Amino acid sequence: MVPQIARTAAARANYGPRWTLTGARTVAQVSGASGANVLTSPAGLEVALRNPGSAPIRIDLRIDGVAIVQESVMEPGAERRLEWRGPRTGLLFIETSSAALDGEPAAMDVQIDRRSGP
Repeated sequence: MVPQIARTAAARANYGPRWTLTGARTVAQVSGASGANVLTSPAGLEVALRNPGSAPIRIDLRIDGVAIVQESVMEPGAERRLEWRGPRTGLLFIETSSAALDGEPAAMDVQIDRRSGP
């Protein structure tokens, strides 16, 4: 099977706001739950999550269904950077959620960079 066909067949549907791809960078501003297919490389991904608001938020990050960050509180203006390197390349399904401490959806900036080298 041609790699692109297999990758497309395995993909899940994106949900939430639009995730924008420019070169090796994917960005989104999410509020509540969101998910998107992101192409990775053998060198992995760098993920940055930022709270652009004026109040603390609670965030989650899952990669292919595996919890990477769970119910972590992020202060206003704070940024959390993570590196992910997995055994496979191709499409990964990245899911994020962000909520105010009272449970209402809250804005979070997401930036994912596909690494080009080790």
